[in-house]
Amino acid sequence: MSLPEFIRSELPGVSRSDRTLVLSRPIDADVASQLSQHLMLLDREGNDPVRLMLTNAPGGDAEAACSLVDVMRDMDAPVTVIAGGGVQGAGLLLLTGTDEQHRIALENVRFRFEPPEISAAAGESVEDVADRKADLERRVVRLLTEATGQSGARVREDLASHTSLTAEEAVMYGLVHRIIMRSDRS
Repeated sequence: MSLPEFIRSELPGVSRSDRTLVLSRPIDADVASQLSQHLMLLDREGNDPVRLMLTNAPGGDAEAACSLVDVMRDMDAPVTVIAGGGVQGAGLLLLTGTDEQHRIALENVRFRFEPPEISAAAGESVEDVADRKADLERRVVRLLTEATGQSGARVREDLASHTSLTAEEAVMYGLVHRIIMRSDRS
C-alpha cells in the first residue's frame, strides 16, 4: 500500500521502513501527528507487529507524547518499542504505550527522566498554566507508575531529580522488559 500524500512528506528525524518507524528527534505536535498517521496506517494494513525505534529521542512535548501513547494503546497490531542511544523526557513516555514484554533496550541506551514542561498560551492566566501543568504531571506519573510498577512518589522523585538509568537499571525499574545485546544480534 502506498503512503497517502500527507504522510509521504517526511519530517527530518522520523522515517518509516516496512513496519518499522524510527524516531530520532524531539517530540512535538508535528512529530506526534506524523507518527500517529504512520501508526494508524500500519494498523489498518494488518495485525503484523509494528516496531518503533527510539534512537537518540531527546524528549520534547509530553502532551504530544501522551497523544501518541493513546494511539499506540488503541492499535490492534502489537507495537514493540526499541530504545537506543539516549531516550529522555517525552521520549521515555512512548515506552508506556505498549505492554511490558514489548519494551526493549539496546545494550548502550541511556534513559533520563525529565519533568514535563508546558508553555503558556497568549493571554492564559498563571493559574490556568499551573492547573494544566499539574494535570500533565499527574498523567505522566500515572503512565509511568502503571508501566513500571514503581510508586507515584518514586516516579515524581525521579522526574524532579532527572534520574538517569542504564539498560540494566531500566530492566530492574520495570521500564523495559529486556536488553538486546550485541551478541544476540550476530
